[in-house]
Amino acid sequence: MVPSGFGTGTSYNLTPAGLVCSGSTALTAIGRAAASRIWYRALTVYMTSSTNYAAARRATLSAATDLYGGTSTQ
Repeated sequence: MVPSGFGTGTSYNLTPAGLVCSGSTALTAIGRAAASRIWYRALTVYMTSSTNYAAARRATLSAATDLYGGTSTQ
């Protein structure tokens, strides 16, 4: 099961006020509305009670692709 901290931290990092990163990884904010739509679709379409971190990553990538296409910055 994915703890609530994962979603909270992920959403925070995707919104303009929350760009926090260590190392050389660059993050681009996508905004609260897009982050919310992606997270909601991932939760309602792809995730189950046994979803782990790796599966949550796949779920959010799939949700973003569903909503915005495979070449979008979202």
